Amino acid sequence: TSTAAAAAFPPMSSKAPTPFGVTATKAPSAPMPPMSSKAPTPFGSPPAGNKTPNAKPSPSPIRATSTSGGDGGPSSSQPFAVGGARTSPAAKLFAQAFLPLALKTAEARSARKVEWKSQLDTNNSGSVSPGTVEGWIRRTLGTFVKKRGGTAVKSADSVAAAAGLYKKYQPSYLQAYNASVAVSVDRSPSSSSSAKKLPPPAMFVSHREFRLLVSNICFHVLAYDAFAAIDVDGTHRLTREEFCSHCREAAHRGFQVLDRIGSSGSGGGSEKGEAKEGYWDPDAVFDRMDADSGGMVLF
Repeated sequence: TSTAAAAAFPPMSSKAPTPFGVTATKAPSAPMPPMSSKAPTPFGSPPAGNKTPNAKPSPSPIRATSTSGGDGGPSSSQPFAVGGARTSPAAKLFAQAFLPLALKTAEARSARKVEWKSQLDTNNSGSVSPGTVEGWIRRTLGTFVKKRGGTAVKSADSVAAAAGLYKKYQPSYLQAYNASVAVSVDRSPSSSSSAKKLPPPAMFVSHREFRLLVSNICFHVLAYDAFAAIDVDGTHRLTREEFCSHCREAAHRGFQVLDRIGSSGSGGGSEKGEAKEGYWDPDAVFDRMDADSGGMVLF
């Protein structure tokens, strides 16, 4: 009846509706503070000022830490500290294009998932070949260089810059790929009986190895940058004379082992036998690299 309906549905209140999730007897929470004017933290980097207790520095030449600009915010020109003081600007630029995908963060994990499906494993086979990876490296560099240059850089100039960067470090790509293949498969069985059950070695990089692949790409590019500093004649091979004369050119590029070669204060490492006098002498180091006594060493 109309009387019952009136009782079930009382007239609407003239007061403003209560915000969703807030009871009528309690006042709403304090208003949100105004947004900070500081620049956002770079992708994958912790906010400025946050420190992890007992954190140990990474031995890698790639350090995923944000650097501050003049206004206290992160620097847009170099969001990550990469390599060493003498690492070339080209190698640093290359590593910065891929480093965000190598971080161990939830954001980077999501980005890797999208990148793998949309740019690498487009046929959903579960693995990618070296040729596919090299094509992806070329495209990623092109996109990164274009975004970094902005509208002030002509499209043709950014394409040429990316192509030059890709070609400069191309000798390192296959090394990075081979270092990443099948590392997710345990090939050290606890007993000989279980050895027969292991699958044959994989020949392609899978999604499980994608983060390591990106890390290896950055690592090998920085290593090749140090190698090229010694390879003054550009033959992609080092003779004894060339190595002994120019080995110090590879120092301060992010690799502690290269810092010790030919240095008077080269102690403090962990290599077996390095306490022996002359261990870090350039001639002795070259002999250890030149295992086949061919008189030259490759990257």
